[in-house]
Amino acid sequence: MGKTSILEALTIALCDDDGNLLKNITKKNNLESAQMSVEVHEKDTNIINDTSNLDNFTRIKYISAYSAIRTFLSKSYDDSTIEETFFQEKPIMSNIEKKLTILDSNKELKPFLNLIIDLLKKLIPNLQDIKVEINEYHTGKYVRYKEKDNEDYMNFDKLAMGMKGIIGFIGDFLIKFTKDKAIKTTKDIEGIVIIDEFDNHLHPKWQKNLVQTLSELFPNVQFIVSTHSPIPLLGAPANTIILNVERNEQDGIIVKKLDVDFSTLTPNAILTSPIFGFDNIIPISKPNDEFVNTEDNYQKIVEKEKQRKEITNYLSDEKTEKLLKLLDKE
Repeated sequence: MGKTSILEALTIALCDDDGNLLKNITKKNNLESAQMSVEVHEKDTNIINDTSNLDNFTRIKYISAYSAIRTFLSKSYDDSTIEETFFQEKPIMSNIEKKLTILDSNKELKPFLNLIIDLLKKLIPNLQDIKVEINEYHTGKYVRYKEKDNEDYMNFDKLAMGMKGIIGFIGDFLIKFTKDKAIKTTKDIEGIVIIDEFDNHLHPKWQKNLVQTLSELFPNVQFIVSTHSPIPLLGAPANTIILNVERNEQDGIIVKKLDVDFSTLTPNAILTSPIFGFDNIIPISKPNDEFVNTEDNYQKIVEKEKQRKEITNYLSDEKTEKLLKLLDKE
């Protein structure tokens, strides 16, 4: 049991037996009412017992949840349930391609088609274009994608895994969250999106940019994600809550909130923080007599190495090190 189990428990708590958002909790005198009680125990001592009324919570309109595998699209026009997108061994996303072909067939819906395409292009840096085409037999339509570094359009199954994963879960939650006709922009979309192993199949640059872009495009959607990478934290907004999941024989599973300002930390520092628990991040291949570059910028390392080579032509190794340390202070 770990991060995935906690996300599963959270999802189950928010949903009914059919995988839909749990809306009507109890009714009393035709008015909805509910109480949530939380007890925190330290060994055998009850240290917290807190109860909150329903009035203290904001009603949630939509919820979706996604497992670490987000690359398979449903073959039907029906929306995938949370059971299908999160709990199945082979999760199936709602088919955004079928949605796009339907929108393309209706002139009145073309603005919504363009909105979805523009959203996907903003969220996927390497995606240049999406178009809907009629097949060669004129019996149906299909969707084609064009990457920035490729001249040809291609089908979904030919895309990189990271790109398919983004299209899969973004398409699924857009289909579910935009059923309300009152929605005109992404800022009107409200709900909760749960994603397990957010960094799965994503290039480090995408891990950072996708977190940032999702937060900017969907300010009223709460994203709850797990990750094995420090990079997504670099793109997280200032009000992000960071939880660390620990496990040991004595206490079992422990979830701790980390009150650390991650906006001032680099991935090196995050890796040695309680989240990842590295004692150090020095490569095992480093010779004992070699120094470690601690620069935060690769270009600085290149410049420093160039200086080193120029200086060593005139000075001893000891004097070279002293001079480089002086240059670093400047």
